[in-house]
Amino acid sequence: MNAPHNGGATPAHDAGSLIQALNEHRRLPHDAPGYWNDYCALMLALCRASAVLIAQRASSGGWRLLGQHSVGDDWAARNWEPALADLAARSLEKGYAFTPLQDDARRLRILATVRTSGLGEAILILDIPERERGELNEMMMRAMLATDFSAGKAPPRTASAASATPVPPSAPATPEVSAFFANAARASGASVSAAAAEAPPDDAAPRSHLARESAGAAAQPLNAAAPDAPGTALALTHALDVNSDGTLAMLDLAAQVMNEKRFRAATLLLVNGVASHFGAAQVALGWLTQGALRTVAISHVDRFEHNTENVHLLEDVFVEVLGHSGAVWRAATDIDPLFAAHAKLSRVLDFAHLYALPLNDVAGVTKAVLLFGFKESRQAPPRTAELTLAMGFLQPWLQELQQRDRWWGARLRDWATQKLTGWIGPGHVWGRFSAVVLSLLLLFALFGKLEYRIEASAQLTTDSTRLISAQFDGRVESVAVSAGDAVQAGTVMATLDTRELRQQELDIRADRERLSAEADKARAVNNLAELGISEARLAQADARLARVVQYLEQASAVAPFDGVVVAGERKDLLNAPVKKGDNLFRVARIDGLYIEILVPERDVRFVKPGAMGELRLLSRPDQHIPFHLSTFIPMAQVKGQEGNHFLIKAKLEQAAPSWWRPGMSGIVLIDGGKQNVSWIFTHKLIDTLRIKLWWLA
Repeated sequence: MNAPHNGGATPAHDAGSLIQALNEHRRLPHDAPGYWNDYCALMLALCRASAVLIAQRASSGGWRLLGQHSVGDDWAARNWEPALADLAARSLEKGYAFTPLQDDARRLRILATVRTSGLGEAILILDIPERERGELNEMMMRAMLATDFSAGKAPPRTASAASATPVPPSAPATPEVSAFFANAARASGASVSAAAAEAPPDDAAPRSHLARESAGAAAQPLNAAAPDAPGTALALTHALDVNSDGTLAMLDLAAQVMNEKRFRAATLLLVNGVASHFGAAQVALGWLTQGALRTVAISHVDRFEHNTENVHLLEDVFVEVLGHSGAVWRAATDIDPLFAAHAKLSRVLDFAHLYALPLNDVAGVTKAVLLFGFKESRQAPPRTAELTLAMGFLQPWLQELQQRDRWWGARLRDWATQKLTGWIGPGHVWGRFSAVVLSLLLLFALFGKLEYRIEASAQLTTDSTRLISAQFDGRVESVAVSAGDAVQAGTVMATLDTRELRQQELDIRADRERLSAEADKARAVNNLAELGISEARLAQADARLARVVQYLEQASAVAPFDGVVVAGERKDLLNAPVKKGDNLFRVARIDGLYIEILVPERDVRFVKPGAMGELRLLSRPDQHIPFHLSTFIPMAQVKGQEGNHFLIKAKLEQAAPSWWRPGMSGIVLIDGGKQNVSWIFTHKLIDTLRIKLWWLA
């Protein structure tokens, strides 16, 4: 095992030299001295990490460190093994994993792991600084592109190997990146080789005709050209050697595009990045949508109208590209009836050259087209091998992103169409499904039975009510409750003004004292006549005093029992003059509630004594309150224009909750027995026709 290495500053690399160094390093045998430490140093620069380690599972089940390289402290070297206990399982399953941790100084660090291939169970460990958190996805993708060790030493590159078709890395599949790598690994044999063959050197003679694969016979798959090639990782380095700076730029652009969460934003970033990289005046992306290539993004344009002439011209160009097997390179001066839309678009937008690059899926079907417009004249089309490689990664990702961005109804429709196709076969899926559903519904309507439920209006009511009225003429001084308030027995609900009564009480008591003194005086002189008169007047005063005292005691209106106020508003009663007998409040009991149901005359024949049903109050329609019918009143009641109704009383099957109030209304559904489905939906219409057309019977 290579000795761990903690170096100082890592040698600086630009993009080209870094990829070249990785390319050269992969040619060395794995057991070369310092191989793994040097590899970790290169990966540290590639992924902008603070430390990189590579560990392999030992036969004993633990992990052994193959090599490491770090800049700064040795925190990762001291803490990788405990963290790997959780991260390793996720990395081996998904391809990568990461977790935020705090170091000894309580600073946030991100420890990421990437599964390697070709080394058994081996894990690449990266200590990503917090400042790189926003680029974490890109760092992980870079690491996965360079963790394939399928063989030891690669054979020297030959001319044929250099021109061989580059095969992208078969990086570990993950839920988000699986399509990203898998599609490129399968499609690179067709798309990348074609793009490389179609891209001539910059000093080649100008071409104004359709670019075709002139070197198709010479371009063979990498494995065929070099049987001992070390797998997809070395194949990637062969591809990177075509133009390492361009490849790194395209992979950087792919990583940025994959960080977008919306299809429109991702495609706009893609065309803007491609236009900037290739120096195009404009780049447009056509995407296969509902069987046609539609313009989904135009560089330097955030929004555009799909019905404009220029957009229609772009889509006509996309259609012309579909009729050819490869990329199309056209000059504005070229005249060819097969490319009339190309010529017209060049005139309208003043392009000197147009370059259309079709993008195929793994089955070779064109799913998208990138169209480049150049204002200046060019000797040759742009070299797009690196772009084709990146699009092999991006195309399935964008396809999935587009599916997720669609309206949920469209996604549900496509999902249902796919399921139905598997059940009833392709072709007119929805028509056949509708016919099957209608047939089943018709059979169910003819032969099926459902519980017929009679709908009627209902109201909670109670017989236990009490009117609270004024006991004497006066004015309401205070009101403590209002309609809807719950009260307990003895609760003071309102009081009348008693100032006048108390004055009368004082006057009567004064008269009584005077009459009592007169009676005592008459008794002292033995004047029986005056004594009798005084005693009679005294008795009269006592009677008046008793009445006033009684009024004073009745000045407060109290609740006679526990219940709820169903009539009487505070705002109407306060300071209002009242006369003896005027109603102040109506109080009702809650525990004696029952249901009054008004059943329409046309449905009363279906109501059975003791039938069950459920009540749904307007205040709580989500609750189903069970009841059973108890009393049927056979006298019809006229209910306005709704016609005759019959009153039925029902008892509740449950205790009344505290929020129920007498007078609450709702609807009831009364069980009417099992009936034929078609009869349930048609009997009212049939009864109406029988009444209207009685003379035909």
